[in-house]
Amino acid sequence: MKIVFAFSFYFLIFLAGHGQSLKDEYNECAVERINQGDYKGAIEYFTRVIEISPNDSMAYFDRGMAKDVLKDYKGAIEDFTKQIEIDHESVDSYFLRGITKNKSKDYEGAIKDFTKTIELEDSNADAWFYRGLLKLNMKDYPNALADFNHAINYNANKPEYYLERGKLKLVLKKKDDACSDFMLYKKVGGDPKKISIKMPCD
Repeated sequence: MKIVFAFSFYFLIFLAGHGQSLKDEYNECAVERINQGDYKGAIEYFTRVIEISPNDSMAYFDRGMAKDVLKDYKGAIEDFTKQIEIDHESVDSYFLRGITKNKSKDYEGAIKDFTKTIELEDSNADAWFYRGLLKLNMKDYPNALADFNHAINYNANKPEYYLERGKLKLVLKKKDDACSDFMLYKKVGGDPKKISIKMPCD
């Protein structure tokens, strides 16, 4: 009995090690497929990883990103959601799920995800910025402006932050402030051609 037990014990260890090795191999294959632009192939390998290890949160996250590239927004959202179920404080999954919900026109859902991202990581400038864009589209101008201000406070080197805040300030009839933002937009490397509005500072 002891011999049989010992054999079974070492066999289980072998299976566990073999499974981990196969999982690593599938992950490597998935990364290779992504580097080749073969996102469908990558999804297949991430799915194999999940079959071996159903609670591998990163496999859901990576598969979700691949699905997003292929515009399978429903599938991407499902994968980001599964990753969040495993890791409740996954800032990246909340943020990317918000981006994907925005693409699929679930604007309220996107705002909730960006808000959760901010709750988990207040310094996430992009989450402030994208939430600001959504509020701008909903004509919630005061809160949109507040979000753009937060984004710039946390990252003053993103040209698009100044561009969008400048556009909003024009809507709010703050022409001098808008002019300042467009100047800053150019200063940090923004493309002047994207400013289609004639400004009093031109």
